[in-house]
Amino acid sequence: MTAPALNKVIHLLEGSGINAQLIKRVPGEVNTASDQFSSSRLMVYADGGWRVATISVAARSGAYRVEPARTGRDNEKLPDRVEMVPVHRPARVALLVAANEGRA
Repeated sequence: MTAPALNKVIHLLEGSGINAQLIKRVPGEVNTASDQFSSSRLMVYADGGWRVATISVAARSGAYRVEPARTGRDNEKLPDRVEMVPVHRPARVALLVAANEGRA
């Protein structure tokens, strides 16, 4: 479920003008100490190398978890905002990321 959902988002991000080379797929990992599995995710970067957002898919609901990066007044790093987007709204994910990068 994760790969097809993230593939839809990649296609929509590219359609919104985000360079495909700035989208990095990070494979899922297994934490052997706790037997927990983290699903694969997408990391989206700006042209200057700043992280724009992280996108993953929730294990049970299949909803998209979008974490737009935030910075403060003097470019200090702030905690990410977390947005949950229903699985049937991948275009909303692309819009959130594009807006955070300044393309929407």
